[in-house]
Amino acid sequence: MTIKAPSLAAGGITRKAAHTTQVRTMFMVQKYATMLTFICGLFLNLSLIFFGEELTLRHVFTRAVDLFLLAGMLISAVLGWWVLPYVQFANATARRFQIVILIYFVLLCLVHTIVIQILGNTTLYVNTFLHIPGYAYTASAIFIVMLAFTGHLRLRDMSE
Repeated sequence: MTIKAPSLAAGGITRKAAHTTQVRTMFMVQKYATMLTFICGLFLNLSLIFFGEELTLRHVFTRAVDLFLLAGMLISAVLGWWVLPYVQFANATARRFQIVILIYFVLLCLVHTIVIQILGNTTLYVNTFLHIPGYAYTASAIFIVMLAFTGHLRLRDMSE
């Protein structure tokens, strides 16, 4: 006796409709994970500006916060590459900018995983990035631009 899995068509759902729903769901998860990561990064940079390096490192930029950021970056990077072919871009420059954001997340995932989570060395990260003159201001401005760009991303019409 063999048991057959119910077909999608039996429930009135076609494979294309199921795929479209899956892509839409993954796109929304990726989009909001990316936006949440940029908001958290912006919060960290603004904390540096308003509270200073010492207080921020002691109370805000902890391994737990970094792990939260890392989870968002990982979700954004993996799902971002997966949904990239389905995203509608206004032009080639917008597509390249999204690819730059995804590459940035992949590289940042590596840095955060190795330096902060595995080695547990936040001072190496801080000494590398935060001592660049104007880093917090520049990074905050870039995060705002990336946040606005990500907020305007849309899926292309999949009814074709």
